[in-house]
Amino acid sequence: MKRRSKKKNEQPSSLRSGMMSKRPEKGSPRWMTTFTDLMMLLLTFFVLLVATSKQDTVKLSKMLEKFSDAEQVNAKAMENTIPDISHEKNDEKAVSKKRMDELYKKLKAYVDNNGVSQVNVYREDTGVSIVIVDNLIFDTGDANVKVEAKDVISQLVGFFQSVPNPIVVEGHTDSRPIYNEKFPSNWELSSARAANMIHHLIEVYNVDDKRLAAVGYADTKPVAPNDSPQNWEKNRRVVIYIKE
Repeated sequence: MKRRSKKKNEQPSSLRSGMMSKRPEKGSPRWMTTFTDLMMLLLTFFVLLVATSKQDTVKLSKMLEKFSDAEQVNAKAMENTIPDISHEKNDEKAVSKKRMDELYKKLKAYVDNNGVSQVNVYREDTGVSIVIVDNLIFDTGDANVKVEAKDVISQLVGFFQSVPNPIVVEGHTDSRPIYNEKFPSNWELSSARAANMIHHLIEVYNVDDKRLAAVGYADTKPVAPNDSPQNWEKNRRVVIYIKE
């Protein structure tokens, strides 16, 4: 029999079988294994992140509770330490109103009991007005305080000196124009009368000048129509207004 000749590059069967055994077995690709490991790591990281966030939320809630409690304590402390200013203002208004009511009653009683017909007293919404007819204090067309008026003025001063309230002295005239060297118009006359009355209160009766103010209105605020001598006399006046 003829032996079959071996081919030049043919390998032995034992060598071929060894090489065949080293081939990888069939199954999932290698990249799949790596991807699975990566996903597990991401899942673990996510779980840790969620757990940490829950702890932070709990801590934050506790901090907010403590802060809220502290705010309540501070609010109570502020209530105990800061006075209620609105109540104080209301109390001051009530005291001032009562003071003005008493002053009005005393002034009214004095005027009525002493027959001072040229002086009238009124209780206004924001104070007390003492209205004095001008010829009791001033001569016609003049702004100097008359000597004869000092007795009445001294009595009136005794009343409003008993209160600390501000005082405004107003000068008023009738509508008839004035022409002289001292006063070009009723504005100058009314203002000079109010100012001279202020000086008289300060220099003679020591009224605190910080309480006083003077204003001249000329004929801009009449209390009666300027159509008769009687009404002119009503409009020519000095008003001592004690503010509430």
